[in-house]
Amino acid sequence: MSEPPKTYGEIWDRYVTKSFPKIQRSVTKKHEIEWPGDEWGSPQRWQQTFHTMFVAHLPKDVKLGLEIGSGSGKYSRLFLEHYTGASLVAADVSGAFLQALSERCADLIDVGRLHTGQIYTEHTALSDIAKRAGYGPGTFDVVYSIDAMVHVDLQFLTAYWLSAVELLRPGGKVIMTVADATRDFGFETLLEHVPIYFKHQGRQTTKFEWLCPYLVEYVLGRLGFEVQEVKAPSSKRDYCFVATKI
Repeated sequence: MSEPPKTYGEIWDRYVTKSFPKIQRSVTKKHEIEWPGDEWGSPQRWQQTFHTMFVAHLPKDVKLGLEIGSGSGKYSRLFLEHYTGASLVAADVSGAFLQALSERCADLIDVGRLHTGQIYTEHTALSDIAKRAGYGPGTFDVVYSIDAMVHVDLQFLTAYWLSAVELLRPGGKVIMTVADATRDFGFETLLEHVPIYFKHQGRQTTKFEWLCPYLVEYVLGRLGFEVQEVKAPSSKRDYCFVATKI
């Protein structure tokens, strides 16, 4: 029996290298599952989410974005293909996911439009990754994360939001989805997962970290953002929002 993962990044490394190949062989989907993470949702849903959360809220001349929890890069590619004059810094806790992204988006990396960085244990990780990519405070138009922060609790999430305060220009946006326990489907999922995760208490897991709109809006409001809810395809379980830096 293998030892339990020691870090959160190791959980997702194992998912990419051990779990995903089994899923790839066994699951039947209407679309080809070539990259880890593509088993969640569908190309149609990703396009709908992107249009609702990005295109409707960002100008076409966006120049610089930062993605948290980029996975294998499906939203990284959507972002850079739509915002043709933009560059993107993609950050993830998993080295295995970043390797998949580097292969999937090699053309964008080669032309200097996509930079990658791994999130380790420093609470300043995003700022450090941005700096290594050559970008400083107040230079980003958007910091975003889709379908990743549902697994991050408020304490860690606040570190990312503080980095967004530093990195975003005035008027810049945070675009994000988080797990919402106050929605019917969210509450049902919360109860359903009790017996699954209770036995793992104290260990690293992939469980949802439940929030609610009030907590998101209160904390981001205190940090200097105005928060707007967005009705996106993920809204059945998640709180989807766009927050503007004042």
